Amino acid sequence: MEYGQWYKVKDFIDILGVKERRVQTLLKELVENEKLIDNGVTKGKRYKKANK
Repeated sequence: MEYGQWYKVKDFIDILGVKERRVQTLLKELVENEKLIDNGVTKGKRYKKANK
């Protein structure tokens, strides 16, 4: 992942090769642990690296 670039759930599905629900669970945990931030919308949610 590059800083400042937004990624869709589909991007992670393609990279990791796991099902959508598993990717969503992992992304939620990363957001809670402040490793990633999301854009705050429900539909079309995107993620990027946290600035830490």
